[in-house]
Amino acid sequence: MTLYTDQLTCLLTNRTRFAVSNTAGAVHIEEPLRNARGDNAIFDRDADTLILFGNAEVVQGENRINGDEITLFIGQNRSIVKSAESGRVRAVILPEKTRSHRDSNA
Repeated sequence: MTLYTDQLTCLLTNRTRFAVSNTAGAVHIEEPLRNARGDNAIFDRDADTLILFGNAEVVQGENRINGDEITLFIGQNRSIVKSAESGRVRAVILPEKTRSHRDSNA
């Protein structure tokens, strides 16, 4: 995972390991299979989670999901998306493209 942000604050548990980091300002995360962004984030190394807050979005291929809070499970292909009480989670999920039988004979 690669994390880009305007400001990063880390809580160190010893000289070489951090437990929790907070971002301030826009945050962008890149993983091999997905990208995510939000207004702020908290990374919990022990739980191996990244929680995005405010205008949170995850993009995987052509699929896109938006909410007020998204918890990414790093190293896993899963997320939990929440929205404010009065709002809704928005998602665009497209079926995977499959090759037709005719294409496979070409």
